Amino acid sequence: MPDSTPPTDGQATATATAADAAGSNVVPMKQLYVKLQDMFGNGSNDIFQMEYPCRLLDSGTYAYDGSNSMNSQQIKPPAVAEAEFRLSDDLYDLSNIVGGPNGKKLSEQYEEILFSLIPTLDTSNASETALKEDQEKICAWLEAKVDNFDPPSSDLLAGIPQDLGLNISKPPQKYVENTSEDFKARTNVTSNPQIARVDLYQKLLDTYEGEKARWARFKLDARPKDQNDQAQIDGYDRLLQTYAPVIDAKLEALWTLLVVRGQYHRVRRYIGYVDVESASEVLLEAKANLRASVSRSIDDTEDIYPVIFSPSGWAQLLSTNFTPQDLLDSPGTTLQRLLDAEKSLATLKNQQTELLSGVQDLSKLQTAVQNARAQFNDAESTMGGGLTDAVLNVVKIYFHSITQEITDPVQAFKTISTGVTNFKELNNILSSKNLPQIVSSQWSGLCMQQQACAQKRQVLNQASDSLTRAQSALAMATASDNQTLLNQIQDQILSLEADIRNYRRLLKSTNNSLPTTINAVQSDNKTLKEVTSAPAPDVPTKVQLPPTVGGASVWQEIVISYTASTSFDDTLSQTATANKAHSSGFFTSHTSSSDSSSAHSSNLDTYANTSIDIGLRVMKVEIQRPWMNAGIFGQTGDFYRADPTLISSAPPEVIKKELMQGLTNGDGSGVDQGGDNLLLPSFPTSFVVAKDIHMVFTSKTSFQQGTLDDAQSASSSSSSGFLGFSGSSSSSSSSFHHETANVQTSSNIISVKLPAPQILGWINELMPEDKSKNTYKSLPTDEFDDIIPGQTQDSGSNAVSK
Repeated sequence: MPDSTPPTDGQATATATAADAAGSNVVPMKQLYVKLQDMFGNGSNDIFQMEYPCRLLDSGTYAYDGSNSMNSQQIKPPAVAEAEFRLSDDLYDLSNIVGGPNGKKLSEQYEEILFSLIPTLDTSNASETALKEDQEKICAWLEAKVDNFDPPSSDLLAGIPQDLGLNISKPPQKYVENTSEDFKARTNVTSNPQIARVDLYQKLLDTYEGEKARWARFKLDARPKDQNDQAQIDGYDRLLQTYAPVIDAKLEALWTLLVVRGQYHRVRRYIGYVDVESASEVLLEAKANLRASVSRSIDDTEDIYPVIFSPSGWAQLLSTNFTPQDLLDSPGTTLQRLLDAEKSLATLKNQQTELLSGVQDLSKLQTAVQNARAQFNDAESTMGGGLTDAVLNVVKIYFHSITQEITDPVQAFKTISTGVTNFKELNNILSSKNLPQIVSSQWSGLCMQQQACAQKRQVLNQASDSLTRAQSALAMATASDNQTLLNQIQDQILSLEADIRNYRRLLKSTNNSLPTTINAVQSDNKTLKEVTSAPAPDVPTKVQLPPTVGGASVWQEIVISYTASTSFDDTLSQTATANKAHSSGFFTSHTSSSDSSSAHSSNLDTYANTSIDIGLRVMKVEIQRPWMNAGIFGQTGDFYRADPTLISSAPPEVIKKELMQGLTNGDGSGVDQGGDNLLLPSFPTSFVVAKDIHMVFTSKTSFQQGTLDDAQSASSSSSSGFLGFSGSSSSSSSSFHHETANVQTSSNIISVKLPAPQILGWINELMPEDKSKNTYKSLPTDEFDDIIPGQTQDSGSNAVSK
C-alpha cells in the first residue's frame, strides 16, 4: 500500500485497495470509478459518470476576486457566469464512462420539454370528482352572506403617555390608510348590513394584523439608541413593564373577534381544500421562471441562464500544492527547454513587430529597432566563431548558469574573463561530454562576445518594447488585414511567456543545472561562489501527496493500489466514444472533441507485469439552477406530451441497476442503449475535480525501453494522457496551467505527477419515468358551467353555445 502525506484537519482520506473493488485483479481506473461512485453517487437517483480522458480545467476562466464572499453571485463577472453556465449545460450519454459531452444542451432540452407538455384532466378519477364537488361547496360557504360587523377602531397605542422619554412618534394605523375604497364600500356596515363571509374574515384579519404590526414597530422604535442615556433605558423599561401587558390584552381581544366572528380557523381549514396548485399552474410558473432568468451572452450568440456553483470559490482552490521542487525532473533538460522557449519568443516578437510596422510609419522607433537588431545579430553571429554547434551550445548553457545573479554584465564578464577558474571549469565540462576544449584566447573572446550580446540584447529589448507598445495602441484603433494573425501571434507569445515563467520557477530551486561544480558570479558582479551540481531527483517509489495549503475542508484524498496480475477485470460499461487506453497501454497522446475521442499507445508493458499506485485529491462542486424546476418531471402523469419522444424510459432505480451491471457484465450490456432517443434521461447536478495526481508504476522485472520512452514523450506532449488522466497542454493560449506533467523513470519504476486540475466525472440525476400521456383528452362538458350559466360546451367543436 503506498504512503501518502497525512491529511490535514477536516480532510478525509478515502483509500481504495484491490479488495475494495472486488479483487486484486481489477484495473486501477475501475477501482477509482467504484470508489468515486461510493463517495458521490450513492443517491437513489444519482449515478457517477467518469469522463475519460479527464478534462483539463483553466482556473483563470472561472476565478474572480470575491468569489468566496457571501455576495459572490452579485459580483460575479459576466464572462465567468457565461463560462460556468456553458460548463454545466452539457449533457452526457448514459454510461459508467463517457468520452465527453454528447452535443445536447440541458437548457435547450428543458425548454423543449416545458413547451411540449399540455395539462390534461383525468375525468375518470373519482377522487378528483369528489374534491371538485367539495371545493364548490366550500366556495359557496365562503361567499355566503353574513351579518356585517365593525371591529373596535380605537388606537391601541393611545394609552401610552408621551412623557416616557422615548422621543418617538406612534406609527399610523396603516390598515385604515391602505384599505382600498372598493373594499371599504363593500364592507361598510351602514350601506351593506350583510357581506360575504370571506370579506368579514378579511376585514377582521386586516384590523388585527395592522394593530399587531403597529405595536411591533413601536417597540422596535422605542429601543434605546444611546446606551449611555439612562432616561431612554428607564422609559423603555416602563413601557414593557406597565403598558405592554395592556396592549397585548387588547390585541388578544381583537384575535378573539377574528376567531369567533370571522371563523378564522374554519376559513383557514377550508382554504386548504381550495388552494391546490394544479399541474397547469406548475407548468406556467416553470415557463415564467425560465423566461425571467434568461439573458444574452456577451457576443449576443446564445441564451445564458444563471447557475450557482458550491463552493462558490471553487476555482480559486484549483492551484496545485506541488512545489517547484516536486515538479523538477532534470535541471539540464528544463534549462534547455527554457533556452528554446526564449529563442522562439524572440522570433515571434520579431514577427509581431514586422506586422505592426504596417499600421503606421513610426520611423524613429522602427529605425531604432532595426539598428539595435542589426547590432545584436552581428554580435550573436560572431559569437563562438570557429566552434562547433555542440560546443557553442554547452558554452551558452554554462554562461547562463554562472550569470543568473548578475546585475552588471560588463563587470561580470570582466571578472570571468580575467580569472582562470571558470575557464578550467568549462573545459572540464566539455571533456566530460567528449567535446574539444577551447584555448585561452577563445575563452577571452567568448567572454567579450557574450558581454556584447548581453548589452545589445538589452538595447534591442528596450527599443522593441517601445515600438510594440506604440504600434499595438494604433492597431487597437484601426482595422488591419493582419489582425487575425496578430491575435494568433499574441496568443503564442502569452503561452511562451507562461512557459518561460514556469521553467524559471522550476529552475529557481537549483543554481547549477550542469553535471559539474561551477563558480558563479554573485550579485556584486565581482565575487565568485562555488555552486555544486544539482543532483537528479530520486525517483519516488511510493505515492507522495503534498500537504494541503488551502481549502482542506473541501478536498478529499484518494489512494488506490493495483497489484500486478496475469488476468484482470476490465468491465466498465462505456459509450462508443469513450477511450480504453488501459487496454492499449499506460501512456497516451489523445485528442478529443465534444462527441468523440481516441487514444493510442505502443502497448509495450501490461497490467500482467506492472503494479500501479495512484494518489489524488478530489473536490465535489455542486450545481444549482434557480431557473429549473426539476420537480415537474415527477408530475408528467398530469400532462399530454406533444413531442412523441419520451423524456425518460424507466424508473431511476431500474436505469441505475442496468448501468451498475456494466461493472460486472463483460459485454457492457448494462449500458442503456436507448439514451440517445430520449429527451432528458439525466442531467448533471455536480462534478468531481481532481488535482495533485501522483502515479507510481512498478514493474516486476524492468520496463521495456519503449515504455519509458512513451512516458517521457507523453510528459512533453501538448495533449498527453496517463491512465486517462490528462497532462497540461502547453500549447494553450491561457497562462494558468503550464505546470506540465513531471515524469521520472528508472529501470523498474515510473513516477508521474500531474499538477493540473481536471474534471474526473459528473454526478448525474436520473429522471423519473416519463408517464405523460400520448393522447389529448378534451375538457369535460361542464367545465365552464359555473362561469357561463346556462351554456354548455360542445365537445365535438369546442364551441360554446346556448
